[in-house]
Amino acid sequence: MLFRYFLVGFLLQVRALTIKVLGIPQISNITAEKISLANLSHLYKTASNNAIDIQFELVTSQTSNSYADLVTDLFKMKDNTNDIIMLDVVWPGAFADNLLDLTEYDTLENLIEGHIPAVARNNLLGDKLVALPASAEYGFLYYRADLLKKYGYNDPPSTWDELEEMSLNILEKERAAGNRNLNGYVAQFNAYEGLTCNVMEWIWSNDGGHVIEGDQSVTLNNEANINMFNRIKRFFTSGITPLSARLFNEEASLNVWLEGNAIFMRNWP
Repeated sequence: MLFRYFLVGFLLQVRALTIKVLGIPQISNITAEKISLANLSHLYKTASNNAIDIQFELVTSQTSNSYADLVTDLFKMKDNTNDIIMLDVVWPGAFADNLLDLTEYDTLENLIEGHIPAVARNNLLGDKLVALPASAEYGFLYYRADLLKKYGYNDPPSTWDELEEMSLNILEKERAAGNRNLNGYVAQFNAYEGLTCNVMEWIWSNDGGHVIEGDQSVTLNNEANINMFNRIKRFFTSGITPLSARLFNEEASLNVWLEGNAIFMRNWP
């Protein structure tokens, strides 16, 4: 199960009482997120007897890429407006020189306690811990329980073989009954970060290695991965996945799912 998450990077200068946090929205309902952050700030303020004032700024006009450019510019200008910055999972290495080593303030064990170890340790650069997870998202397989039950399946698939077999069986019967809009499996296939997350899930779930192993060897080109990529190709050629899914992002695949036109959907919660 692949996770995608955002990190809290700590800048080199931190003020005593007012802590300013810069980030981009994590959910589609920006108003609700701002209310949640305001409530969080209020809790800290109350618990500290007004000694800690956390001020959140959400940059709502930025994409992930343009937000990365903004953060880069702030570091280049040595801007010290913000004390904490939200970073994407792949950014700590690029910005490490501008971030605090948190192990100077506590032990590594204490800092990562309560976090998923692999998620927290992703932010270790040598012995330097430059960020901590603020939130995590996991890829989920959603399924139509009604259709599985209708065709005698008591449980969702636990392997790709089972998913493929269930999809073909249900699609054949449903389409014969006139349900021509039903698809077997939808996910994020457009050429962007979402596809990368899906590809990594295909690799890991099929024992295809880690792409780059601990000894720095590249192991992408192996039989397990070839078989998995051929399976995904077969999803398209067999009609399990519609050709239009080649342009699907999270929202597009979700729309198909909400319309009841997919047996299975891979998406974030």
